Amino acid sequence: MDGKNRDQWLTAMTEELDELNSNDVWKIVMFPRGAHVLHNKWVYKTKTDANGVIERYKARLVVCGNEQVFGVDYNLTLRRSEI
Repeated sequence: MDGKNRDQWLTAMTEELDELNSNDVWKIVMFPRGAHVLHNKWVYKTKTDANGVIERYKARLVVCGNEQVFGVDYNLTLRRSEI
């Protein structure tokens, strides 16, 4: 990662990973050969005050849910009205 805000983004990423680990969001497992593994990506956002000055750098690690395959990764889809 390069850029003038590199240190702030790295700090935000570390905070996100620490939070995910402290909440036991995942565990490392062996997956079968040929298994469909979903990728993840970082999403970055800044929070600014009323004058547009950056107050906080926020990084989120998200799964690429658009890679899911019906019948493989999930079997049921509900609309909000059905919940």
